[in-house]
Amino acid sequence: MISLLLKQDFVLLDVIFLFLESSLAAAFLFLVRDEGAHAYFELGIFLYGIVLAAAWPIVNERKLRYERRVAHISRPTLRLLAIVFLVVWPILIGWKFNLELVNGNTFEPEPIAYLDAHNHGFSGILPYYAYADLYAFIKDPEDPTRVDLEHRRELWKYLVSSQPSGKALNPRIKQGASATIAAYGKNISELTAEQINGALERVLTTTPWTEFDSAYAFRSAPVESYLKAYFGDDLVRKSRTLCDASILELAVTRTSYSEQFLSFIGGWGFTTVTGHPVSSALNVIRCFTGGPRALAAAGGLRGRMVPEVKVLLMTHTSELGEVHVTDKTRRWMEYGSTGECAQNSSSAPVLPTPPKTIEMALLGQEDSGKPIVGPEEKPAYLDHVIGVDTAAPEITCFTGSDPKDLPGEGMKNYEDLVDGVYRAAKERRNQGWHGKLLVHTHVGEGGASYQWDGDKIPPGEKARDLFSVFPGIQKNKLTRQPVHIEQAKKNIKALLRAVERIKQKDPGIDDYVVFRFGHVTHADLEDAREMRRLNVEADINLESNISTRAYYTETLATAGPQLLKEQEQFEYNNLPGKVLSTGHAVEVLSGHSLKFMLQAGVRTLLGSDGGGEEHSDIGREYKLASELIDYWKSQGATFPPEVSADIFRKNADEHVTDLRDDKKRP
Repeated sequence: MISLLLKQDFVLLDVIFLFLESSLAAAFLFLVRDEGAHAYFELGIFLYGIVLAAAWPIVNERKLRYERRVAHISRPTLRLLAIVFLVVWPILIGWKFNLELVNGNTFEPEPIAYLDAHNHGFSGILPYYAYADLYAFIKDPEDPTRVDLEHRRELWKYLVSSQPSGKALNPRIKQGASATIAAYGKNISELTAEQINGALERVLTTTPWTEFDSAYAFRSAPVESYLKAYFGDDLVRKSRTLCDASILELAVTRTSYSEQFLSFIGGWGFTTVTGHPVSSALNVIRCFTGGPRALAAAGGLRGRMVPEVKVLLMTHTSELGEVHVTDKTRRWMEYGSTGECAQNSSSAPVLPTPPKTIEMALLGQEDSGKPIVGPEEKPAYLDHVIGVDTAAPEITCFTGSDPKDLPGEGMKNYEDLVDGVYRAAKERRNQGWHGKLLVHTHVGEGGASYQWDGDKIPPGEKARDLFSVFPGIQKNKLTRQPVHIEQAKKNIKALLRAVERIKQKDPGIDDYVVFRFGHVTHADLEDAREMRRLNVEADINLESNISTRAYYTETLATAGPQLLKEQEQFEYNNLPGKVLSTGHAVEVLSGHSLKFMLQAGVRTLLGSDGGGEEHSDIGREYKLASELIDYWKSQGATFPPEVSADIFRKNADEHVTDLRDDKKRP
């Protein structure tokens, strides 16, 4: 490079050095994929240019004798400078900013983007404080202090007022959240910043005291009501701002591809607003379809990556535990109240979502066949609405007709749902669309039910005493094992039997449908091998499993022998963060089913399960999974030595390619 710039004639050696220097620079930019490191590399090139500019008049001094003397000395020196700046500088900067020590002797570059296979829409994406002031959050989503204390205090006042007399209006709101309202719902103007933040976090996220479904319940009607009050009658502006904040959070977490599960229980749910039909589900789909590129074009992403977001229409797992009854009231089997599978007797049963509704929605239509979107919007709709998910707290006991199943209609409902997706995939193909649809099912996680001492919540500040210890987890009285783990294992096997029946009935279904089980936290090696045989994917959500206490160990059962003080209680709101801070997360998670999935060769993806709601981070998820692989390798010969952290990148690429293909992939 120096030779070319400082003299007119050059020889083969100059060409070789030029090629070597350019190759090293290109290799650095390709391998060290970090914006900060690139900035420092550019600074190095800038300084290199200054040296070059200073050297030019010296080498080209008009005095011939001086020129010959200096040029003879300068050219090798300047060549050395080229090597220093183009080789040593990138190595040092890459070492500092991009390489981290793994097991004391190997280095691995940090990836720049992630596929998040498991997320739950607006209500799962955003951190709890974002709702207090969406505008402030959007200005700088990486600085939580931008959302000031007064807005947080106002949000807390509103959430407290949504539960009159401290009694939960929604059965999904459990005892821990109600106790938080009782403990911090009085004299709100006198609460400290730590108390306001701790109380908000406890009801709007999953904590050792507040279950995730309770947090989602608060993030729905109460938060929606607060936002309506915040934005007034301008619902369009509210929807757009919520959309922008969610997309921005995906970009901040470096989520390049995200699969979002959108509640579709009961269908589109159209209502009339100012004389026009409105569906909140369709608004969210439109946000995820066109929002990322629109926000980027307007400069809202400020140079960050543009996430690609896909949507799955979500039904309820109660349908997988349904039993046949003679009256017209739906009944399903669950263990939530007693610890043993029994018919649900709720006075407000969850509405079913007929397979026909799902089938037509996947085609962009209402049940009657009326288009939901116009011809110009339909191609983008079909590209972004890619399948169906079935989810809820997994307290459901799956039912079926197989002799090994708990008797009921659940697996028939699942098979009917798959048939609807299969028909939709075929019709899409007939209309010129290419690819497969995804059938995703939450299974094998189990819904951990928290057990409190006594049913009554102490009044006022006395309720704070409840948070000095973790509540227990419901256990089987005979086996002393957590009930949710035992039932989760049974549900996995029931669903595997259903998938096998489906594939025996329709051998060509893999050309149209991709099957995936979400979580499978409590799968064993036999389950994993069966999933591999049946070509069923898995997604794993490590931090979420800690947060919800679905992944259970004695280590995670308690915060320790001492009663927690208030500050410690707030710190433990973020249980995954506490576990990771110990430096022993891999030992804690060493029994996770991720090991079996990788051993059996199941195409396994990683997910956040809603980073804002579950205290998870998709980048940290990849790092933790990588550390687990290293740990399992170090423990003996049972783990395949050829498996590395690269498997998640490879699986992500294969998954995306599979969804776009018209034929089954091996």
